[in-house]
Amino acid sequence: DGWQVVEKFSWMKSPEIELVFGIDIFSLMLIAAVHLAVLLGMVGVRGNTYRQKALVVFSLMFLSMISGYFLASDFFSFYIFFEAMLLPLFMLTGIFGDVKKQQVLYRFFLYNLLGAVFLFIALMILYNYQNVSISEVGRIVLSGRGELLVWGSVFIAFLSRIPVWPFHYWISSVNVNISNPLVFIIANIMPLSGVYGLIR
Repeated sequence: DGWQVVEKFSWMKSPEIELVFGIDIFSLMLIAAVHLAVLLGMVGVRGNTYRQKALVVFSLMFLSMISGYFLASDFFSFYIFFEAMLLPLFMLTGIFGDVKKQQVLYRFFLYNLLGAVFLFIALMILYNYQNVSISEVGRIVLSGRGELLVWGSVFIAFLSRIPVWPFHYWISSVNVNISNPLVFIIANIMPLSGVYGLIR
C-alpha cells in the first residue's frame, strides 16, 4: 500500500523544490501497459524507412516522459512530466501526421497550453504548502474560493487531455491523419495521462 522505492532529489534551494519519485501498483501496471503498447508499435514499424531516427528518438523521449509522469509522487515533478510529454508528441504528429492540416496541430497546442496554464495556477497556490506529495494534496485545507480555484484548475487541466466535450475534437482530428502505427499508439496513450491525473 502507498508509494514504494521512494527517491528524493533536491533540485533548487531557493525556492525550495524537491523532486520525489516512487511507484505503487497502479502506476506500475500503467507503465507496463504503455511500454508493451509502444513495443508492439515499434515491431509494427520495423520496416519503415521514412525518418526512422526521428521516429525512434521522439518515441523513446515520449516513453521516458510518460514513465516519469507515472513515477512522480510530488506535485511539482508531476507537473513537469505532464507538460514534457507534449514536445515529443507534438513533433511526432507534426512529422508523421498530415502536414496539410496545420490548424489541427495549432488546436492541439492550444488545448494543451490551456491545460498547462490551469495546472500551473493550481501548482502555485499549493506551493504555499511546500512541495506536497500527490497523496497528501487532498488533505490540504484551503479557503472556499481557493479550493474552488485549485480543484477547478486541476479538473480543466486534466480534462483538456481527455477526448470529451469541448476538447473532444483534437484527438480525433490528429489521429485521422496518422498512418504510422507507432505514432497512432502514442497519440492514443495521451488521453490516458489525463485520466490518470484525474484519478490520482
